[in-house]
Amino acid sequence: MQQPTDIVLDQSKYVENIKSGSLDTERVQQKEDMLTTEEQSRYRQIIGQINWVVQGTRPDLAFELIDLSTKLKQATVGDLTRAV
Repeated sequence: MQQPTDIVLDQSKYVENIKSGSLDTERVQQKEDMLTTEEQSRYRQIIGQINWVVQGTRPDLAFELIDLSTKLKQATVGDLTRAV
């Protein structure tokens, strides 16, 4: 969005899209369980989406992104919940 003297970047709708498709209530309670293959795929997708946001408008999330990325091979339900 462009103002007369400013250019404003807004990725709020993109971020809302990342949040969609979260886990059901019962699965969220199993925080220490390893992710299923499908959930691992979703976790990798979320990491990529967060990376896009970090590069575009939210560099303040870079540390959180790095922390989440270190868990890619051993991610738990708790990690996936934290990512969204």
